[in-house]
Amino acid sequence: MWDQAATKLPAGPHGLDPALVTRVQRERVLEAMATVVAEIGYQEATIRKILDRARISKITFYELFDNKEQCFLAAYDDALRQVFARVERACDAEALAPPPQRLDAALDALLGFLAEEPDIARLCVVEVLAAGPAGRERRAATMDRFAAMMESFLTEARPDRDLGPIAARALVGGAEEVIFGALERGDDLPSLATEIADTQLKLIA
Repeated sequence: MWDQAATKLPAGPHGLDPALVTRVQRERVLEAMATVVAEIGYQEATIRKILDRARISKITFYELFDNKEQCFLAAYDDALRQVFARVERACDAEALAPPPQRLDAALDALLGFLAEEPDIARLCVVEVLAAGPAGRERRAATMDRFAAMMESFLTEARPDRDLGPIAARALVGGAEEVIFGALERGDDLPSLATEIADTQLKLIA
């Protein structure tokens, strides 16, 4: 996901744009954070382990982030921007389709991304719960955003029923729990998209 993380920076003096250097270093750290957290969990992930994986110095780390929590949240925020961008593109591509088809497309996009980026999936779905109050606040904001999207879908799909924010939150929360369990078991995520969508549609029938 972090395309610049693999860029090699020359040792010693060089004429590279400082903004590029900073971006490469930042992406290396964020990618390392996701990898280390996926392997051993947020609580066990130390700055030293992240630095060893990122191959950067402690000084460089603290030029980019104040602490481990800030680094984790930056990785989470980057990932969620990618997630929502992909989901919104999928919905836009099906803008003229019936609501059930758009729901299926959104879930395909979400689960496809998580399957392509397993370390990021674990960081965003599982380990964010271990990242203290700030992590839980980020997760709550994410769930709020998904619930708002679901509420809009429900309004269009079932205008004959008064399905408000509680119903939307219940459907989103249920789907999140299914995804959480699938990640813990190592299940194939994309194969769940249609099943989750069909179940949600049955629940609002």
